[in-house]
Amino acid sequence: MKKKWWVLGTSLGLGAVLLWGAGLPVQADDSGVAVYQSAMKQMKAESSLTAHVKLDLIDNGKPLFTMSSVAKVDREKQEASVSGSWEDLVGDQTEDFQVFREDGKVIFKKAESDTFSVFEQKGWGKKRFEGVSGEPPVIVEQVRNIMLGNIREHTAVETMPDGSKQVSLQVAEQELPAFANKAATMFFTKMAEHAQDAASGKHLPASLPQLQQDIRVERLKLNATIDRNNRIERQSAEIHVAGSDAAGKEHQLTLKLDVTLSDLSQTQVEHVDLTGKKVEHVEGWHRPAWK
Repeated sequence: MKKKWWVLGTSLGLGAVLLWGAGLPVQADDSGVAVYQSAMKQMKAESSLTAHVKLDLIDNGKPLFTMSSVAKVDREKQEASVSGSWEDLVGDQTEDFQVFREDGKVIFKKAESDTFSVFEQKGWGKKRFEGVSGEPPVIVEQVRNIMLGNIREHTAVETMPDGSKQVSLQVAEQELPAFANKAATMFFTKMAEHAQDAASGKHLPASLPQLQQDIRVERLKLNATIDRNNRIERQSAEIHVAGSDAAGKEHQLTLKLDVTLSDLSQTQVEHVDLTGKKVEHVEGWHRPAWK
């Protein structure tokens, strides 16, 4: 079902930023990766949080698409609510949406519709890739370290007068680990494919270019602000990808993602009462539990 792309896309966009570096063993050094991982470990102690998320996609200097949302997450209860909107800046389309995660289900609703789509989740609550201690097995750590390559050498840490820290990472195409480059190009390719498919059902803008040839990541920038209590306040990502579409036209795509975190361990997740509402059930979505 095409609506499923939006629920998955919202989860992926938010999760990718929230979990930048998560799951990796904390390194015994002073690199930006080690500092960030230490803060991420501290964040796992927070029971809930609110994330203000903004995503922008630019093609050859022209803004194509923007999405903004406010996500409220309760890690202990495994609940979440998202309220957001997206805008197709080329096709002049705008849509508001809501997503709820509760009782082992994800519930999605567009503002213009009176129907709530309920995605049943199979295998919810099963932990994967965890040992007895809750840490990843050694083999997973080794693979992830290989994936990172020498990326730690390109991070920087600046300690501010108030005790907070600014962590940054900037790498060019030739410095990016091969696996990370391949994963990023694959993501952009699949994003365009799903966008074209969803656009036919008017769930996504049709203006997203479909890169098919010579796809490559040219530059990657990541930034994080860590407060004096070693908690992440804000993080952002900027990915520059180049490639050609089926007609041979060259595209320079820039994806910008910005997340501000607040109300740590104080967030109250919003819920929805489906009593008397128009509901459609969607089966077959398998999704692993949060850690």
